Amino acid sequence: MKSTHTPKSQPRQALSQPTSHSVPVKKILVADDIAMNRELMRDMLESSGYLVTEARDGGEAIREAYENKPDLILLDIDMPVLNGFAVVRRLRQDQHFGEIPIIAITGLSSREDREKAYDAGFNAFLRKPFNLSNLIDEIDCFLGVRSPRKAAHA
Repeated sequence: MKSTHTPKSQPRQALSQPTSHSVPVKKILVADDIAMNRELMRDMLESSGYLVTEARDGGEAIREAYENKPDLILLDIDMPVLNGFAVVRRLRQDQHFGEIPIIAITGLSSREDREKAYDAGFNAFLRKPFNLSNLIDEIDCFLGVRSPRKAAHA
């Protein structure tokens, strides 16, 4: 009798992907000290087919980044323990995080804050409150994927 068990050496489809589309599962780390912001982003990202992990402060963001190796990081700037500027600088010192897109999600709005964010190593700067659809478009662009929502309308 043949076994239906898939050997570990054979590639399998990701079990955590919530849709039936052929978009590969991409991991996103959401780091924000406000629980409601994390929940809102998690719900929106998971409904678009992304796998999400969360961090409540800068120290936790660094730990989660090293443990989960996300494909993209959404990082608040004004957080306890370490602010977003310190987190992005620390991550950019590691070559593994040199190419990972890191997007600032912040209430800061001055031109100086934006310049400081890019100088620190952020790839993009989005001010709160932000349009969720625009955030997904930005993420999709950085990750080179089409969200299931877009594929359905194409």
